[in-house]
Amino acid sequence: MEDSLREALMHVQLSQLLIPAKNVACVLRYNNLEHALLILTKAGYTAVPVLDDHGSVCGTISKTNILDAMLSTDKIDVDKLHEVLVEQAMTTKIPRLTTSDSFLKGMELLINNPFVCVLDAEEHFHGILTRRAVLIEIERKLRRRD
Repeated sequence: MEDSLREALMHVQLSQLLIPAKNVACVLRYNNLEHALLILTKAGYTAVPVLDDHGSVCGTISKTNILDAMLSTDKIDVDKLHEVLVEQAMTTKIPRLTTSDSFLKGMELLINNPFVCVLDAEEHFHGILTRRAVLIEIERKLRRRD
């Protein structure tokens, strides 16, 4: 990466790129998988953040997590959609950013994730940084250099 482009990207604030928490589809850890699947399907996402009662991120839930919870060795048990809670099927080891982290750290975490949850100083959910937003910003910086 050329020094001037690197310098330009170093000055990008994550807060300029994130989708605020109020605009992000989320589920609560005590929702059942049916509710989570409805949210995922209606929003058109493959995964969403899972929050606790205090607005803290517990993990993410994906369509894959839900299908894995429904599968047994010989069938798909649809009844589990009603019985299993999100917290029993969610992924808990997820990357996280804080509002003070660098753009480059966010870009690095997005290599293997479509989005990363961003937390405020009190570790409450502040929003998400998406791979799409980072790519748009990089593309914008590159075009300005032409």
